[in-house]
Amino acid sequence: MLGLSGKYLNLSAENARKIIKSIQYENFEIIDSATAYAEGGNSIDCLISENTLFKDKSVYFKIGADYYNGSIDDLILEFEVAKKVYGRMLKCIILHKTGPHLFDMHKIFFQFMRESYPSILLGMSTHSVVVLEEYQDLNVDLVQAPLNLIDYSSNQKIFSNAKKYGITTQARSCLASGLLSGRYGEKDVLHFKDSIRSRYKISPLQINIYNKRIKAIAEIMKFYKYACRKYDLEISMSNFAYSVIANMDFVDHILIGGTTFHQINNNLYLKELPQELMNEITEEHIHAWQANSL
Repeated sequence: MLGLSGKYLNLSAENARKIIKSIQYENFEIIDSATAYAEGGNSIDCLISENTLFKDKSVYFKIGADYYNGSIDDLILEFEVAKKVYGRMLKCIILHKTGPHLFDMHKIFFQFMRESYPSILLGMSTHSVVVLEEYQDLNVDLVQAPLNLIDYSSNQKIFSNAKKYGITTQARSCLASGLLSGRYGEKDVLHFKDSIRSRYKISPLQINIYNKRIKAIAEIMKFYKYACRKYDLEISMSNFAYSVIANMDFVDHILIGGTTFHQINNNLYLKELPQELMNEITEEHIHAWQANSL
């Protein structure tokens, strides 16, 4: 629900209601939200929780984004606010920020949750396989991490290790913050702006990584067109990018989004891709598309 919050774009509450209404009959299981998403200005949590057609959906809620000033009491308060809004819909609490310096605090929070709310799953969001190794001692139920065709190599090990430990996996940022949406060709990708991740152009090193990402997009789009012809696929670029990740053996859940009604509804219908195509992507092409994750 990040895209509906207003953090990326100035999305009005009226349009947020329209988007929510447009997906209320669609086939999805999990609603992803977070305390931090409310900073965009829309009360999306209330719009979701008040819709009785969503009562059987599961809400996975991230807390702890303000880790610089956060405390155990703050984490508990964030959880209690989410619990009050979503009630029985709240099925999983995910730590938004993790790391060695937060481990002891998170250990105590997990103990509190296990004792007080044993039916609620506990998860973590991370970019680091090293952090996953440390946090697995907390018996984490779920790991959420970015996974897309540009940053695949840097995060794939998080997913494969999580499955080895019996942890459920959830892939997010499958469009690389919109870069793989199909809106950005080789020329107009230079106009891409990520309103949250301004770090793309902070240092010479990051500018170099950004330029690698632009080059990767052009190569992926060429392959996408080739794959549509060879395998007779009728699929949009964004749905292709989502479907590839959804077809990975080590991915259990995939978070889907979009910025328009058409894009969201289109992306909800993931495709079962031919195994031959998946083999081509993972064995022959994906390594050529990689840029170091930012």
